[in-house]
Formats: sequence, C-alpha cells, structure tokens
Amino acid sequence: NTLVIVFGTAAESAIAKQAPPKIEVDQGEVRVLMSALRNEPVELALRGGGTVQATSKEAVVERKGDRSTIAVFDGSARVTNQGKRVEVPKNFGTRFVGKQAPMAPRPLPAAPTWKTAPEPIVILSAQADAWTNQWVSTIAAKAHRVELSRDVDFAAIDLRQEVPGTVDSFVARKIPAGDYFLRIRSIDKEDFLGIASEPRRTTVIRVAVESGSFSQLGTTLAVTADTVIALDAPPGTTISIDGAAPTAVPAKLAFADVKPSKIMFASASGSMELAVSFP
Repeated sequence: NTLVIVFGTAAESAIAKQAPPKIEVDQGEVRVLMSALRNEPVELALRGGGTVQATSKEAVVERKGDRSTIAVFDGSARVTNQGKRVEVPKNFGTRFVGKQAPMAPRPLPAAPTWKTAPEPIVILSAQADAWTNQWVSTIAAKAHRVELSRDVDFAAIDLRQEVPGTVDSFVARKIPAGDYFLRIRSIDKEDFLGIASEPRRTTVIRVAVESGSFSQLGTTLAVTADTVIALDAPPGTTISIDGAAPTAVPAKLAFADVKPSKIMFASASGSMELAVSFP
C-alpha cells in the first residue's frame, strides 16, 4: 500500500545533475537505504507538506493518513514541516500531523532479545517442517515486525510480517533451502518502529525421504538401514561423515551405503553435528 512518485531524473528532465530525484510519499512506508555511502542525502517530500532529508544506511518514513513518522536507524535525518526543522540522530524518531511542527526527536523502542538459542543449521522435511524462533520484548509492544532476508544488510526482504505485541515467536514453514537472516523489531503504542534485534544467520537444508524412515530428535537422526534421502542445500554447505574431510552436500544419501555414526553439516552460518541412530 505504498505509492512512490518519481518526478524525473537528470537524464530525462531539466533537473541539475547534482540534485537528487524528488520523491513524494502519498501513503505507506518507504525505506531509505545506503545514502550515507554515497555521502549525499535522499530527499522525500510528504503529501500535504513536509520534507525528509536522510543521510543514512537505513531510515524509515511512514505516511498514514495525515500523520508522518520518521525513524532513523543509522546516520541522521533533517525533518521539516511548516518552516520548522528538527535534526533526528541515529536510533531516534520524530513525527508530525498535518501542519504541525515536527515533534522533538525521541528514542526509538529498544531492540528485542532472543529467547531461544541460535540454530546455525536447520533441517526441514515433510515430517518436521517448522523452524521456530522466540524473542523477549524490552517494551510493552503494540506489535512486532518479523523480517527475513537472504542479505545481511536486509536491503531486500523476503518476508515481512507484523504480529500482535502478545506474540513472542515466529514459525516458518515450507521455507526453501537457503541462507537466511532473521531479525525482530518492536512497535510501541505510538506506532514508532523500533531498533532491530541482532540478526540471526541460519542455513536451511531441505530433506525429502525417498525410502525408509527419517526423523530428527534433537541432535540425533533416527533412520533405518534402507533410508534414502534427497538433500537440497544452498551452495557452500558441506557434509562430513564420521570425521572425513568435508565435501559438498550430495543430492542423495543412502544410509545403507555409508552406514554413518555421525554426520556434520557446515556452512557460513555455522555447523551442526548429528549422531545417527539405527534400530
């Protein structure tokens, strides 16, 4: 529900080359990314009045009705409305409604902390297709925002979901194999978006059972002698069987052929050793 209007670029209009394109936010949310690396601000105009000049690797501008809210997570932003201006530093926010002057910058909601231990490697299958993470909010949150990305900078977000403030866990199902980063933000009762939690990096490996049986109980794989599984792992993920040198994860693994007692998976996210149990 975001409308962004780009009025032109230097190559297509009479705008001077040193001037950035003008963007007007009508309704919705716009993320400003990476402008600090170019050492030049991104300027947004807000429908009905007001401007935001952000020199930041990440800032969020939200227009809801006639209310404009600005949250700065890096660098700074200059917010102007009706001739009144405030400078918003990192991890602070401001807002204004209609023709009001921007409010004095206030601290953004603090980052949630993780309740469950990190899982650098997660194996998902048709029998066990849930990847669960829990957190603890440091404020009386109105809502939480879950963000999942394949990019450590979250420049592109694969999933963004808001849940009520009473919810403290995120369960992902049917997630494809890949390397993922997960973070949580709290939203306070004034609708200010909060600072992100520490991101979690996890490698998801998908398993399809072709014959026999396969299940994971904690750090133990329970299989039968005739178990054959198909493995879908992202590039760079390795497997080591009974302490042998790591190799690329094979497309299939027949336990009758290798008869392992332990298997080690490793990736850029970390490693996980599993004991193998036969009946």
